[in-house]
Amino acid sequence: MKTYKGNPYLTFEWWMCWLLATCPIWLQFLVTKWLGNFGTYLAGLVLVAIGAFFYSYQLHYFLLHNGQLVVRNHIWFWRKHIYPLKDIQKVELYQNMEFYTSLRITLANKKRKKYYAESLKDKDWTVLLEDLQKAGITT
Repeated sequence: MKTYKGNPYLTFEWWMCWLLATCPIWLQFLVTKWLGNFGTYLAGLVLVAIGAFFYSYQLHYFLLHNGQLVVRNHIWFWRKHIYPLKDIQKVELYQNMEFYTSLRITLANKKRKKYYAESLKDKDWTVLLEDLQKAGITT
C-alpha cells in the first residue's frame, strides 16, 4: 500500500478547524450575557459544524492499494471512497487560483469526482500522478 498524504497540521484549513472548534469557549466569555449559556453553546456548535464541514472538505489524501485508488479525509476519518483502477478513465490535477489543488477523477461511465487535498505538497502530487501513469491511467 502506498500512501500520498501530507501533514494536515501545517495547512490553513486545519488551523481554521481548530479555531472554530474553540468557538464555544470564545463565545462563552464574549456573548454569554446576551444569549445565555444554552444560546452560547448552540451558536458555538453551529459554527463548529459549519466550519468543520467547509474546511475539512479540503483535507483529502490518497492511497494506492490492490489495484484500487482509495480517497480518505484527515478529519472525516470514517469516509472512504474506493475506485478500482480499471474503472478510472482519466485523472487530472486541477488548481484553482494558485491554491486549492485537487484531483479530478473521470470514471469509465463519464462521472467526475473532485477531491481537494491541501495537505499534499507538489512532490506528493508528482509522485501520485507518476504512479497512476504507471498503472495505465491517463493523466
